[in-house]
Amino acid sequence: MTSRERVMKTLNFERPDRVPRDLWTLPGAQFQQREAIDALLSCYPSDIGKASNSPGTNKTALDDPLCVGNYTDDWGSVWQRAEPGVIGEVKYPAISDWSALAHYKLPWRLIQDRSFDDVNRRCDDCDLFVLSAVTARPFERLQFLRGSENLFMDIADDSKEFRSFLRMVHGFYLEDIRGWCQSHVDGIFLMDDWGAQQQLLISPDTWRAVFKPLYSDYCDVIHAANKSVFFSHRRFYVAYLARFD
Repeated sequence: MTSRERVMKTLNFERPDRVPRDLWTLPGAQFQQREAIDALLSCYPSDIGKASNSPGTNKTALDDPLCVGNYTDDWGSVWQRAEPGVIGEVKYPAISDWSALAHYKLPWRLIQDRSFDDVNRRCDDCDLFVLSAVTARPFERLQFLRGSENLFMDIADDSKEFRSFLRMVHGFYLEDIRGWCQSHVDGIFLMDDWGAQQQLLISPDTWRAVFKPLYSDYCDVIHAANKSVFFSHRRFYVAYLARFD
């Protein structure tokens, strides 16, 4: 049984020969525990492959994750990486003030200039279940663009500026997902970090009213293309085959 068949049987609640495996590590772990990770994967190879070609990383930024310093992402926010192996944190959000919204331009070139040729060749040449690179992450992206404190106030105020901005970011991610759905990947990878230690970062009712419809739209597009949804929340994969109910 190939890895792709194994994952598909699992998602369809059939009986694979064993539970599928995957290991998702951050650059810091790769830097500090390279030999241990290689030894683990040698004994327990992953059944899931990751595509490259994700939007959101500036070609002129700090491409080496082991370097420290400031860099500007393709969305216009300035990050600071204080230690090697981590993404860092946003120091200067691109839209810290709503006055910048009128002139703000989404990085559409990341989608319009993209080719899936290499991704498709990898999908066709391997037996892994291949996921798209990280695409939609609306809650995190809004934090990166507005700053976390501003965003929580935006959600509470529910202003027309916030609603307009939310539609802009959502529209970008829908188009990005439609592009990935035309590729040969088996599943579309989404992510957002919603969890504190004991609860959501906003009330469940607000989550359902503001953000659940976004994820539902993503799932509808992906399932219409006969692909699976992999949603990474904090440290765990959740694979959705049905609609958000």
